[in-house]
Amino acid sequence: MLFGANTNSILGPEPEAPDPIQLVLDKLRELIEDYQVDAIELSLDELLLHPKLRTPEAFAAIGDFQQQQAIPFTVHLPFLWIDLSSADELIRAVSVQRVSEVLQLTQPLDVRSYVVHATGMLAEVAGPSITDPEQDIRVQISRRSIGSSLSELREAFPSAPLAVENLPGIPFEWQAEYVVANDLGICCDIGHALLRLEDPVAFIETWADRLLQLHVHGVRQISFRAGMYLRRDHQRLGGPGELVDAPRIISTLRRVGFEGPVILEVDGRFDDGLRHSLATLRSAAG
Repeated sequence: MLFGANTNSILGPEPEAPDPIQLVLDKLRELIEDYQVDAIELSLDELLLHPKLRTPEAFAAIGDFQQQQAIPFTVHLPFLWIDLSSADELIRAVSVQRVSEVLQLTQPLDVRSYVVHATGMLAEVAGPSITDPEQDIRVQISRRSIGSSLSELREAFPSAPLAVENLPGIPFEWQAEYVVANDLGICCDIGHALLRLEDPVAFIETWADRLLQLHVHGVRQISFRAGMYLRRDHQRLGGPGELVDAPRIISTLRRVGFEGPVILEVDGRFDDGLRHSLATLRSAAG
């Protein structure tokens, strides 16, 4: 099992950086040398805000660095400004094109898995309010769009280790049949399952044979009105109020034979949350 972090943990967009390629390489080296991570996930929505990083030369440099350091990479494909589930065919097609361009751009890298969000931000907002998905035309159109998008990506990249992520706004079942039909992998996000009041262990056990990587981050339940609570994720992992049972998660992963990357998605730049979270994971693993 590999304990790692995504680049957002210590690297912000910084679009005015004079040499963004060197900045990224320095931060990757910091993750390896200072934090002793076993794997790194490149968060491309943020990294590609740098125009100089949207080039084959930039990814060739990152690929050379990876070879020198012998560090496993995963890649989080763009999702913030696109939507593979869009009912608007133009937006859906352009979203597939954008993801395809990024997959091509990362060819110099040795990538263990590519994390895919099969829906956009609209689904995250509207999804929880849908009470009868079988009768909701928005759901039916979006599901057809997901099926088309995942099928097109698999056809264009037949051997790419694509891993569809479970999201907090919609049930994973809305996309599960397309994952199976296109023989795709899965990224299990522990925090997202908890936001949906679901048991992440049950999700791991159900999808163990397709599990390519995990996302882990702290989840806290916050009272915001008398008798009403809100769960907040992407916090530092471990400590008072933590809802993620890290020892139980690690034990389950060992039991199902998972040996891939467990990637922390925490913002550690301001309070060293990454260091605290890595310590929590390593303690849970004994």
